[in-house]
Amino acid sequence: MYVDIETGRRVSLIDLASLNNCSIPPSPNAEAVERLGIAELVQTEAPSPQHTPGDNERIDGRWTTTWIAPDTAALKAAALASINYECESRLRKLRETYPDSEVISWDKQEAEARAGGGPFISALAQVRDITSTDLIERILAKADAYAVISAQIIGQRQVLEAQIIAGDTSVVWP
Repeated sequence: MYVDIETGRRVSLIDLASLNNCSIPPSPNAEAVERLGIAELVQTEAPSPQHTPGDNERIDGRWTTTWIAPDTAALKAAALASINYECESRLRKLRETYPDSEVISWDKQEAEARAGGGPFISALAQVRDITSTDLIERILAKADAYAVISAQIIGQRQVLEAQIIAGDTSVVWP
């Protein structure tokens, strides 16, 4: 890769051949490089995958690409949004076979089940033609299972959030 010494922009030999309507050998000699107004661009590694190429500058007599540091706040915000989205997606999968109106009633069902019964459970058991005791057992089993699974998902999100806040924006869900 080469750099146009007037503009500092990267140019390839193909670009130069096209612009100058001529053919250029794959490895031009120093005289040809000088005549074309270009210089070899020293390729340097990015300090991190998040760095982006900046301007090309002449440093110690050689043209080098500078690197732009990532906007840490933006990277953190994007990483947080990503893990929050994944958390919601996983929690949504736990509820996806139920209508929203039933999901809204889960707290009421659980509260009445833990209290040993109530009007909601009585009506629900009657319509389902099961005893209130059987319904209470089913509700508590599902509520406890949901609590464990959702706590694992939420806990994992909190672990990832702490890693992001500490500066690791490359976190991924296990």
